[in-house]
Amino acid sequence: MLGISEAALRRQIRDRMLTAVRAGRSWRVLLPSDPPPAVDEKSESTEMVVPRQPEGDHSIAVEQLESMVALVRDLQRQNLALAGHIGFLQSRLQGEQERAKLADARRQQVEHQLEDGARLDPEEHQTALDEIDTLRRRVGELEEQLASSKPVRRRWWRRK
Repeated sequence: MLGISEAALRRQIRDRMLTAVRAGRSWRVLLPSDPPPAVDEKSESTEMVVPRQPEGDHSIAVEQLESMVALVRDLQRQNLALAGHIGFLQSRLQGEQERAKLADARRQQVEHQLEDGARLDPEEHQTALDEIDTLRRRVGELEEQLASSKPVRRRWWRRK
């Protein structure tokens, strides 16, 4: 169709003599007289436009793209690690909240027994109160850790 071999076409794209657009698993070669492709925001395919560069700017553009790709990979790695940490903290918080509910239920049961005139060993009562305080402190600490570990969403070009 273009009058050149596939290898020559790939070489011209690689050397930035022609502009190519990736559409899914295929490539579209834009000839100098072609208008730029329309960008469909609803499309889920990832398209990459490789613009034609002047002769001296190849290495600069490649270095910039490589640094951007490295930055995106690093941010994705950090995001994944933070998501795992948040999940861990949420599960610990849920466990501690369940333990606090059980302790509160036990406390209410003891209070009802005391209201009904039942005798409670003072040592057992103090142990239950200490356990309730310990659980409340642990729940508070976990809630603070969870609140402090939520990542702040910022644009990559504004992070420093």
